[in-house]
Amino acid sequence: MDYYAALVDDKGMLRDGYSEDGLHPNAKGYELLAPLAEAAIEKALAR
Repeated sequence: MDYYAALVDDKGMLRDGYSEDGLHPNAKGYELLAPLAEAAIEKALAR
């Protein structure tokens, strides 16, 4: 699962609004990541 591509801008920094400190995801960031994690878990269980 690629959290990096979902969260960063074209400069490799966390996109505005997804972090309070520029390093860790905030609630909005985790909302973006949750479906990615769920899809990865479903894919792994399907094997």
